[in-house]
Amino acid sequence: MTILHNLRQAVKNGVPLLENGDRMKQPEFHRRYQVYPDDVTFELVGGNVAIPVRFRKRCPCRRCRAARAAHRAAGPGS
Repeated sequence: MTILHNLRQAVKNGVPLLENGDRMKQPEFHRRYQVYPDDVTFELVGGNVAIPVRFRKRCPCRRCRAARAAHRAAGPGS
């Protein structure tokens, strides 16, 4: 299975992907964070999801591209 497949499957199973600025509690953050590959990093700072600059600035690595593609494929509001 590919990373993209795993992320799409998570969205189909009702696990929304993380967005920069989302507000949530730690258990919800960890539930969503678990579907991402190990080298894709998000942080929960004061209840807000923070995406590191390298990810937001279009990191060219394959895993980051796959995570962005899955997020776009999930559609708006996911």
